[in-house]
Amino acid sequence: MIWKIGVLVMMGCMNPQHAMALLRSGQYEAGWREFESRLDGRDDHVPYWDGSQIPGKTLLIRGEQGLGDVIQFARYVPVVVERSKARVLFRFDPLLSPMLSRSTAAEFCTAGDIACDFQAFVMSLPHLLKLPEPADAPKPPYIFASDELRKQWAGKLSGFSGLKIGIVWQGGKKYPGNERRSIPLRAFLPLMDIPGVTLFSLQKHDGLNQLHKHCPPIIEVGARLDENEGAFVSTAAILSELDLLISCDTAIVHLAGALNRPVWVALAYKADWRWGMSGETTPWYPSMRLFRQTVAGDWNGVFERIAIELRRFV
Repeated sequence: MIWKIGVLVMMGCMNPQHAMALLRSGQYEAGWREFESRLDGRDDHVPYWDGSQIPGKTLLIRGEQGLGDVIQFARYVPVVVERSKARVLFRFDPLLSPMLSRSTAAEFCTAGDIACDFQAFVMSLPHLLKLPEPADAPKPPYIFASDELRKQWAGKLSGFSGLKIGIVWQGGKKYPGNERRSIPLRAFLPLMDIPGVTLFSLQKHDGLNQLHKHCPPIIEVGARLDENEGAFVSTAAILSELDLLISCDTAIVHLAGALNRPVWVALAYKADWRWGMSGETTPWYPSMRLFRQTVAGDWNGVFERIAIELRRFV
């Protein structure tokens, strides 16, 4: 028994945490393969899809993790439809249904028991489709805003001159690492003094209490955004009409990237696995630029660099 334990340690016993470390370091093929260990021990009566053709069968793709993860990996669903030759169902958080139903070639289901022959989790798709490298993944845009809502927001924004920039500074409090990724709104102060720039708050729920200290330089539009249309539906439309989004690492940056809209992301010193360990760009989203902390907890340094680049952008 001791010998077996030693061998497992030497081999790097499979676990999701080790998988995330591999993915963060760019070892995608090994990382996705090891990430499948998160499914070990599940008592599922429906067999898992192996990536092969299954004509005449029904395949259920299950959403997992957070809203941003579902948005990021929804890009693979059309490939599944094409390759599997199956009837493909996509099940995810019902909040995303109005937006994603416009953008992928699958049927949607959000609740209840679903009759299917095979299943797969959405973050397993790079492994199952043998597309481990982000560069191999389908490219944005793969989510599209409503033309009608875009016209409405274009009209609302037409009265503002210069560069129109959306900002988001805090993620949802339920996320375990939210304190590390969220940013005090005061860190955005250097951006407010740049001539020719108007800032629009797209922040929802948590963090809005910070906004009143800085009005009127920041135009508040986010508090009631998406109330009637569904999660991210109006947000996608306004992002399509703004010139840039500057945000902490939360779901809206995935939306902007999936829309192929310009987005700058301020990242904590130890960033999430998907952003890698260094660099200002990401193969996941060509329209995205990354601004990393060089010292843990130092947002002021990040936004000094952002302000310099924003002046050039203007």
